[in-house]
Amino acid sequence: NSGLHEVFLRRMLLLSDASSFDVIEALGDGPVRMMIRRNGLFRLMHQVIAEQVLDHSQGANWRVELPTLCVDFIANLARNSDTHSRLVIELLRQIFVDRQGTDVDDVEDRQRFAPIIEMVDAVDSSFGHRILITLKDAFPSEAHFWNHLGRHQIYRIKRDFEKAETYLSEATRLSPDDYVHHHTLGLVRKYRVRQILNTKKDVTAAELIREITPLFERAVQAFEKTREINEDNIFAYITHVQMILEVASSLKSASAVRSVAQIPGEAQEWVQDQVTT
Repeated sequence: NSGLHEVFLRRMLLLSDASSFDVIEALGDGPVRMMIRRNGLFRLMHQVIAEQVLDHSQGANWRVELPTLCVDFIANLARNSDTHSRLVIELLRQIFVDRQGTDVDDVEDRQRFAPIIEMVDAVDSSFGHRILITLKDAFPSEAHFWNHLGRHQIYRIKRDFEKAETYLSEATRLSPDDYVHHHTLGLVRKYRVRQILNTKKDVTAAELIREITPLFERAVQAFEKTREINEDNIFAYITHVQMILEVASSLKSASAVRSVAQIPGEAQEWVQDQVTT
């Protein structure tokens, strides 16, 4: 991570602007030797050192308290900074949003989250959700915080799916020209279509089409918007086709036929429309 700016560190250490103490004096020689200072930013030298600091200050069970420590850190940073500060938001994105082995703009969604969210989710997914809710509440103008809260609602909480769509809709409102948010909105709607397909097992193919059409069409709109903004994003094509194939497979099962070509009536018309569009 880039580190915490000296201005915010002073505020969190309760050093007033008029104080003659600088951050190094306030921290002391020992702690300072474990830190890197670059371009006015402070950070601990290594993750192992950070874990040892937590072990010393919070006790051996600091991992149990990690969700609360994260929430308090976000709230403290929001109180001591401008919530529109790009410097602060970038730091928070690095800690709570960026995924290991990729970056925040990875649209091939592998249902992964930032390492710290993965760590607390391993205990209980509600812990990661609490952190992400705090993040979007404290910094409501940052679209990526809404984006990842929506993803977490779908992939980890696995209920109240309409909330996920609301969160992603807000992300697209805040950043309408960012194709990533439109793509993720399409993924959320695709997921909701799948939920309908999985729960509606005793209906006809025609009834299934009527059930999924509103959500399906909204998902298509999101993928089309993604392609409009960035035509090189192949995943906006792939996920759209995958959604069509999932629906076609469910229509085949509902019709009790051996191939998609044998699906009868208006359901067959729907399949033909998707193939030729």
